[in-house]
Amino acid sequence: MNQEKKEDIVARPTVRAEIDRMLAELVPERFVPPPVKRTADMHLGCMATEEIKRLHTLRELAAIKREALVAKNLEIGRDAKERILSMDRAAANEEVKTPGSPLFVANETMARLERELRRTDAIGNLADMLLWLEVRRQNADLETRPVCICDDWSICWVNEDANKPAVITRVTIRDEAPTGPGRTPKRTVH
Repeated sequence: MNQEKKEDIVARPTVRAEIDRMLAELVPERFVPPPVKRTADMHLGCMATEEIKRLHTLRELAAIKREALVAKNLEIGRDAKERILSMDRAAANEEVKTPGSPLFVANETMARLERELRRTDAIGNLADMLLWLEVRRQNADLETRPVCICDDWSICWVNEDANKPAVITRVTIRDEAPTGPGRTPKRTVH
């Protein structure tokens, strides 16, 4: 590994330090409230703490950033496709390999955006896991309940039975042996 890359790695913070910094920068004025409206059939478990609000906001900001990265990548891809379709195959292949050319730059930019997208997805997924771990750590009585965070920052649960239709939980299918030549097995459902 060359000296420049070693210095770059040493100069960058760890992923955990970067996430800690991102969370610390989230002040209450920047919190993104959840979209879920609290309804009458929801039971109040507790109110979200500052930590839960920060984790929720980090997850939402990652989702917003993800949408922007996907849109930009699609835009560059469409433009590159139009350019490729307007050229003959040999010229397009040559342009993709030529540093500084529009197709080379598009290819490099799309690769960079895809790396950033994977990184953003990972941070969003980590924030989501940490969010629900924190909710349940701070509120052990919600451990076995389906919970949601509402737009007023209340953490609520709903009776599972109230919203679920009756569901068959076990089905047994038995094939009986055919009873004569050319007959197919008889199927019985229990």
